[in-house]
Amino acid sequence: MPVSMPAEEGYSYVGCFADSKDDRVFEYMKTSPTMTTAVCLEYCLDRRATFMATQFGIECWCSVDAEIEYDRHSDGVCDCECGGEATDICGGFDAFDLYKITEPTEPTGDEYVGCFADDREDRLLGDEIKLQPDMTQTVCRTYCEERDAYFYATQYGDECWCGMSEDEQDYKRHGRGSCLAGCSGDPTVACGRDFQVVIYKHESFQPFLAVTLVPGGFDAFNLFKFDGVAEPVAPTPGPVSLTPGPVSALTPEPVAAPTPGPVIAPTPEPVAAPTPGPVAAPTPEPVVAPTPGPVVAPTPKPVAAPTPTNDCMVVIIEAEDLPVNGDWRIVQDNAASGGAYITWEGLSEAQNNRDPGDGDIISTSVQIPTAGTYSFKWAMRQPDGVESDKANDSWLNFPDADRFGPADTSKSYGTFVKVYGNAADGVFKYQGTAEDEDGAHTQIAIEFAAAGEYEMEIGGRSHGHQIDQIVLFGGSFHTAEDAVAGC
Repeated sequence: MPVSMPAEEGYSYVGCFADSKDDRVFEYMKTSPTMTTAVCLEYCLDRRATFMATQFGIECWCSVDAEIEYDRHSDGVCDCECGGEATDICGGFDAFDLYKITEPTEPTGDEYVGCFADDREDRLLGDEIKLQPDMTQTVCRTYCEERDAYFYATQYGDECWCGMSEDEQDYKRHGRGSCLAGCSGDPTVACGRDFQVVIYKHESFQPFLAVTLVPGGFDAFNLFKFDGVAEPVAPTPGPVSLTPGPVSALTPEPVAAPTPGPVIAPTPEPVAAPTPGPVAAPTPEPVVAPTPGPVVAPTPKPVAAPTPTNDCMVVIIEAEDLPVNGDWRIVQDNAASGGAYITWEGLSEAQNNRDPGDGDIISTSVQIPTAGTYSFKWAMRQPDGVESDKANDSWLNFPDADRFGPADTSKSYGTFVKVYGNAADGVFKYQGTAEDEDGAHTQIAIEFAAAGEYEMEIGGRSHGHQIDQIVLFGGSFHTAEDAVAGC
């Protein structure tokens, strides 16, 4: 059953609720093969979160919104063991175990307003921009303070924008974004991405929301608001992102070292599960469906630990959650399953990279739920107007799989293989054909001798190739569509 700690331990269990890939309940997410409820608590406390949730055994989600509508998709089924503690349950497939965080998380200093999408044709923060190769939240704050701005924001890692309007709603007209890229002057602090802005409202010159740096995010800024206090206090860096614009030469005055703010964990290595304190054994009783707002900790529900079967030989990865680097970009698009896709912008249009090592390698860990042979597909798309054989492939490798090759077990790819498809009609399609050592077109088969964590590598090959959802599947599932719909 989910761990239900007494309030003095930092959190209390609320219930199990459904989630949706098209309408996520939570704002921040961390994955770890050693996930536990305690690990999730530590991650969400760093974000001054009000609620936390575990999902799919290895995911942790946080929300800073005390009025979050966590039950909008109704009740869920939470039956996945936590990756780091088999006696603990961490949500289910498209379902999360929800906890109310009870530790003090009172904000101090500048008010973190949020992370919002920007638009090149309709800028949210006007013309006040500073471009600096060593941008930090402190530099941006000083720059906008000198211009008597009400808000300040960072974007694209090295841009600072100043908000001259007093109306907060002016900065929210393009909707929310995802601002988890590092500042050029301090990569441990989030400074948004292209067309994603981190906005602060000046209160006492000290932003309060901490966000651990996580690779990824797309097109947004984080907003903060000033309070007009004359003597600045060292601000806490918050999530920030910037888009190149006019450069204003400015050397900021010396500023006191900032207190860490929205920070993103830079190293995507497994997090060691902390040892939980003594757990009071609660007496089971019926759980009353919670009402959003103040939450009373209900008694945890009984949960049966699931046993992996062939019907659950499915791994689903949203490409925008991958640690992109180099010329890889995350692009917001409602047509993508998770609201965004990744694309490689290296080389010139319609050119191919013949060497995997020159194509910006994305490396990530994949948690395989049960041993066996898996097929591989990714939902891909080609840019509008390209020929059917252009911008249609990327490199793929599973270096520590027991076998990575075609369905014909007498052959093997050995290392990186070109994976391609045809989706030039503007629609994401599950594709994934590779060439074997003889140049024959083959379907991909990946063998894992045991459940556990394995490395997946994706390299840029074709300029403009768009990758959305990645699916590994086996057992009774014969297509990616069936696997996504059925497990």
